[in-house]
Amino acid sequence: MAIRNLVMGAVFVATNFLLSSVVQAETSTDCSAADEAISKLINEADPAGDVWQYQSCGRALHIQSGLSCETNAGDDWTLRKVIVFPSGSRTPTGQDVACDYTDSTGSSFTLYATNFDPDIGDEDQFNAATAAIRQRFPGATSVKILTTTSSSENGQDIGPLAAAYSFELEGQPYQSAIWLRTINGWSIKLRATYLEEAEAKVLEKQLSGNLVWLAAAQDVRDNAITAD
Repeated sequence: MAIRNLVMGAVFVATNFLLSSVVQAETSTDCSAADEAISKLINEADPAGDVWQYQSCGRALHIQSGLSCETNAGDDWTLRKVIVFPSGSRTPTGQDVACDYTDSTGSSFTLYATNFDPDIGDEDQFNAATAAIRQRFPGATSVKILTTTSSSENGQDIGPLAAAYSFELEGQPYQSAIWLRTINGWSIKLRATYLEEAEAKVLEKQLSGNLVWLAAAQDVRDNAITAD
């Protein structure tokens, strides 16, 4: 019963997290501050405006993938920057981007959209991502992670590969979690690093991250222009 209550509480918090973004976007009559903030972030990352564009009331849209990022995602996530990574042999300019968030506890959440070579499958990407965590934090141990899926109109489930690791950083216990899946030709990954606090707090972080990943995956599923 205790675990069930923790899960239900975390779902409630995470759901309110997403709903507050919707309410904010749809009911706010003064978007000037949010628009100024997002315009500044877009200009810093993409002065030419070829990759990111203003969408609405503090939202930036990645033109090709359909990924959108908000200056204030819910009550507690703040967008620090939108990112255009340098082009590489497998990812042309504009096809490897991210949104970088933080919250009031100092947690970090980075949401990526990348057009990888089709030969690089989800398992390979996921293994590389988890290996990077273990390399950065020697001694990191695998811990439980909660995931959810959503169904599209045709009944096809969308759900990520997911993992979480526990480690110590500057004398404090932390977790780092990953959610990843290729959607409509784009690899959508969310990486979260947060304090390993009471179980309910950890569940809040994990479910919030998972639900934000799902929202991003749905955006990309419905709005991607091309991954060619």
